[in-house]
Amino acid sequence: VAVWPYLKDIIEHIKNMLEFPNLQCSQNAVTAAGNLIISIHKMTTQTQITHEKQLVQDESDRLLADLIPNLCIIINTSASRSLAQIALDTIKNILEEVKLDMLKHITLLEKIAHCVQKVLAYKTKCQQESDDENDENAGGDSREQDGRDDAEYDAMLISTGGDLLPVLTSIACTGKVQFFPGYLSSIIPKLQKRLRHQASVSDRSFVIGVLAETVQNMNEILVTPYLQSLFTMFYQYLLDDDEEVRTNACFGMGVLCAVANQQLLSQYETILNRLSQVLIKETNLRMIDNICSCLCRMIVVNQKLVNSFRKIFTMQNNQTIICVLGDLKINEET
Repeated sequence: VAVWPYLKDIIEHIKNMLEFPNLQCSQNAVTAAGNLIISIHKMTTQTQITHEKQLVQDESDRLLADLIPNLCIIINTSASRSLAQIALDTIKNILEEVKLDMLKHITLLEKIAHCVQKVLAYKTKCQQESDDENDENAGGDSREQDGRDDAEYDAMLISTGGDLLPVLTSIACTGKVQFFPGYLSSIIPKLQKRLRHQASVSDRSFVIGVLAETVQNMNEILVTPYLQSLFTMFYQYLLDDDEEVRTNACFGMGVLCAVANQQLLSQYETILNRLSQVLIKETNLRMIDNICSCLCRMIVVNQKLVNSFRKIFTMQNNQTIICVLGDLKINEET
């Protein structure tokens, strides 16, 4: 590998630039750190020689152990929201590449999880400081120079932090990571609280979307403590005025039924009636598609309910629903 002799120097340069006074330089260094980790990890799948593969894997592990803590420090202590957001996004890209190899680094996984928790609770440095403090600490490179204000950066930071939760859940759930059930017991209720007091459309869409994707990556044991609250939330927002919120809620209801296995069977008729009610007026194609997906997930859990589906959806003149139920009839007869 041509870069191998220079790798140590490259890492040191990147680490030094992470703390550089100029904001743009620090942002570029964060991106470079992520790209380096991802590139080295990709080599572990491209290298076929066993000895070389192990060398690359060892280097990938060293990079994770060396650079992830620095990115977490930036998220927690940086005065710049934009820099913290780039660090969060970089970690997300790293996790999506590294995936289950992170199970060798449970301590790092826990550090990342707590960074997300602090962001969602508005407890990082950049979320607590005033404009003047941020401008001063940024060394003249104010985070508002590109025209975006605090509220927009706050929303982007929260959104980026939330996007990490499903990825973390996928890794932690597969590896049965011990700290994660307790972590979820703190973070899920806090997210749901954001829906209270006339939440904005963006907040409703964000919370329901993040929790739906998180549920998709959970298992039955992990989801059980939150089953009723999640069911109530998804059920309620199936009737939301906003298309995106309804679509996210319908997706969430489908994956919740699938992950919960038999635990929600008693609620199936209630769910079907609500979906039927929605479909009467629904014109959004994504929502109709998600209704079909929800039906299919429910059928996978319990095929005996196919006849109930037909009774409830018979009156719907919707070709997608008719096709789904028609295929089910063919499969049932077969």
